[in-house]
Amino acid sequence: VLSLLARLLLDEKILGTVKGVDAANNPTRDTKVQPAANVKSAVAMTTMAHTHFMEQRWHTYKSERPVPPVKDIVTWYEKAMMPSMKPPNITAQQFFRMARIQIATKKYQDASETMKRAVRFQPSSMAYLGLATAIYHHPHSGHLEEAEEALQDAYKLDSHCPQVSALTSVVCLAQARAAGAGTFYQSKITEASTALKQALMDGISTHESFPTGGTMLEQAALLFHELAGSSADGNSIPCYADAASALRRAVDSIDLEAVEMLLRIHRLHADCSELLNDQQTLIDSLERVVELLMPEEPTKGLGDLKQPIKDALEEVYTKLVHINKQSSNHERAADYEKKIKILSAPPKSPRRNY
Repeated sequence: VLSLLARLLLDEKILGTVKGVDAANNPTRDTKVQPAANVKSAVAMTTMAHTHFMEQRWHTYKSERPVPPVKDIVTWYEKAMMPSMKPPNITAQQFFRMARIQIATKKYQDASETMKRAVRFQPSSMAYLGLATAIYHHPHSGHLEEAEEALQDAYKLDSHCPQVSALTSVVCLAQARAAGAGTFYQSKITEASTALKQALMDGISTHESFPTGGTMLEQAALLFHELAGSSADGNSIPCYADAASALRRAVDSIDLEAVEMLLRIHRLHADCSELLNDQQTLIDSLERVVELLMPEEPTKGLGDLKQPIKDALEEVYTKLVHINKQSSNHERAADYEKKIKILSAPPKSPRRNY
């Protein structure tokens, strides 16, 4: 219905010219569009953009899903907002949707300009969040400080937006990594930890207003894990714990079909759990990795799997053998050892009939 309405409004009579009363006798003669027609054309362009946005399911896009087709969505929005429309049709939603597409397609500079316009048009926490996201993912001199400033403005307008807190955590961790050590480094680690806890408390998930190639939770976890590994001042355990907290929340809201992202999350969670000496979570994460690598038991047995899957499974099974032996679960360890033997056995030669 929306698509039909938009196309009707975009009829030649509305978009640029209206035929004269003697159009039948002189079809080349046109009269200038009246202001009311321009208003309709701007609204029609916006409606067309909204229609394509919904048809391509941009409103449901998440980091773990394929990027939808862009079509001419951004072009229609931009045309509707051009000053030459007299008057243009401008709403905050148009800016947000344009930036959502630009960020997803890695046009971060364009997204930054779009959200600067949004901030000037109608300052809001969401506008500053989009601006911070675009700036953070477009590295340049001083970009971390610019992103931090935008997030501070967002926080002033909404102190309980989980996405603002989550991205604040990510930016603080990036600043700590850049600093390397010292008082500033320590303060940013602390600030990142506090921001992450606030984001978790306010209900952060993988549903984001401006999705990128990785969720904010995964980005924070990766940075916490990285900084913990390079820490020499006692920050490693708290950092691993924060990474694990972010990963637990991420797992709860990632699409079950997003196998690659789930594998990354569970492997990283297993690593954090091992370093935190959380054996049960480690076992659970590794077993989930096995399920993702091999959703169903092969009809011809483990030996029929492709070599990359075999290698990955063997690595996980070896860890599970070691962990179960440590916890005196020898029966379970023996089961995994049998699986390793099957995986490492040479493939059977096809039977020949003589």
